[in-house]
Amino acid sequence: MAEARRASDAGLFVAYLRWATGLLESRNIGREHLVTNARRLPEGKAELAAHFLQGGIDALTQGQITAQASHLDGDAPIDGLARAYLAALLRMDRASAYSLAIRALDEGVSIRDLYLGVFERVQYEIGRLWQTNAISVGQEHYCTAATQSIIAKLYDYLTIAEPCNKTVVATCVSGELHEIGLRIVCDFLEMEGWTSIYVGANTPAADIIRLIVREKTDVLAISATMTFHVQRVREIIDAVRKSMLQVKIIGAAVRVAGLSSPYPVEVLTRLHYFLSYEHDLAAAIYARFDVTVL
Repeated sequence: MAEARRASDAGLFVAYLRWATGLLESRNIGREHLVTNARRLPEGKAELAAHFLQGGIDALTQGQITAQASHLDGDAPIDGLARAYLAALLRMDRASAYSLAIRALDEGVSIRDLYLGVFERVQYEIGRLWQTNAISVGQEHYCTAATQSIIAKLYDYLTIAEPCNKTVVATCVSGELHEIGLRIVCDFLEMEGWTSIYVGANTPAADIIRLIVREKTDVLAISATMTFHVQRVREIIDAVRKSMLQVKIIGAAVRVAGLSSPYPVEVLTRLHYFLSYEHDLAAAIYARFDVTVL
C-alpha cells in the first residue's frame, strides 16, 4: 500500500492483493482474512490510505480476483517445447532440460524464441505454480538456478552483431532476487552489438554512477519485479539524475506479482523513462533500440 500511495495509483495495491489472494487461498486461507486485516489498520493510517484501502477491499469482496491461467497453454511447437522443458526441471533433471534447449536450437528454433518462448514463459509458470502451492520454494529455486545455468551455457550460441559502440549498464535494485529477465535483456543487446555490463543486485547507487561515467554508458537498465521495490528504482534514478548524467534509463523488468503481464507503465512514467520488459523492451531490442521514448 505504501508504494501505491507513493505512485498515486491504487491499482498497485489491488495487484498485490490479487497475488496475495491466490497465494493464501491455495493454502486454504480465505480472502476474508485479508479483508479483516485491512480493516484493522490504525485509525490515523487508515484515513491516509482510505482510497487505496477501499479499492483493495472492493476487489477482494466483489469477486474481481480470479485464478491465474497457465502461461504454457497453446498448441504451437514452442508451447510443447516449453512444457517439456518445465517437466524436466520439475523432475530435477537439468541435463535433460539443457538437451531440449540444444536440440531445439539445432532444429532451427531461434535463440530469441528460445529465450522468450521457453525460458521467460517457464519462469512465469514456475512462479504461478509456487503461488498456487503446486511446488515448493526449493523446487522454484532449483528451476530458476537451472535455467540461469543453461542460459550461461548457451552464450556461444548467440549471434553477435558488429559492435555498435553502445554500452548498457544493467542492475537489479537492492533485495531483488529475480534476475533472469535482466540477463535476457543483456544477451539480446549483445546480439545487437552492444556492450553489456551486468552488475547484479545490491550495487550502491554511487558505484553505479561511477561505472556509468567510466564506461561512457548510453543506457542504464534497472530491474525490479515486486511492487515494494518501485521506491528503490526511484532512488537509483534520482541519484543518476542528480549527477546530471546524460544516460537514458529503461526499466528492464517491472512485473507486479500476480499479473499475467507487466503493470501498465503509466504508473512508472513518473520515474522518468520507463519501459516494461515483457512487451515494450523486447520490441525495442528487436528494433535495435530505435524507439523515440528513449
